[in-house]
Amino acid sequence: MRTLLSLALLGTVATSAWAVVFNDALGDVNAPMTTYGNPNVDLASVEITNTASDITFKFTTNSPSITSPDWIKVNAIIRNVGDPVTSGNPWGRPYSLIGGASAFVGGWVDSGGGGQGWNYDGVNWNNNAATSLTISGPSVSYTFNLSALGLAVGDTFVFDATTTGGGGNDSAWDPLSQSTGQITAPDQPTELASQLTYHVVPEPASMIALGLGVASLIRRRKKA
Repeated sequence: MRTLLSLALLGTVATSAWAVVFNDALGDVNAPMTTYGNPNVDLASVEITNTASDITFKFTTNSPSITSPDWIKVNAIIRNVGDPVTSGNPWGRPYSLIGGASAFVGGWVDSGGGGQGWNYDGVNWNNNAATSLTISGPSVSYTFNLSALGLAVGDTFVFDATTTGGGGNDSAWDPLSQSTGQITAPDQPTELASQLTYHVVPEPASMIALGLGVASLIRRRKKA
């Protein structure tokens, strides 16, 4: 029974950590952003998954189609524990992560779509392209090599994610971390809370192998 329980618990941990969904309240975008009348400025969720080599960010909006209109942009601003940080972000948007940022995801759905994964090396921001891009209905997903964001298996990072407009001075329109108190003008400077956390886990096969090893150890101890 103890062995079965241990396996069940390890399976639960592996599953929940493998695909983590961070939900955002709907209808919480302040005017005048909502005067555009576009539900895809309203962020619904961000899902993060990773393998041993890659990490994927899936942004979902409160819209039948994230490409209608297609000028919407999505960002994730990240601080990896222990990495060098800087203020602001590499797109020069008027928002920052409290405590500084070490990595940044910038994505768009117009012009065929594209995504950039940036990491800060202590001196400069370095730009790396997404390895894959998927646009489907209300969602867009970007996959990057972990190294493109300065990440590795075992790292833990804090982050916030947001929709933003098509203009270079547009700020964080609908951050995950804020259900109230968002900006009231499209270009209003703001600081985002660093209260959301993701742990870069080993791929499921590795987690299962670890679970079997622990279960075997428990079984041997029980026989002894």
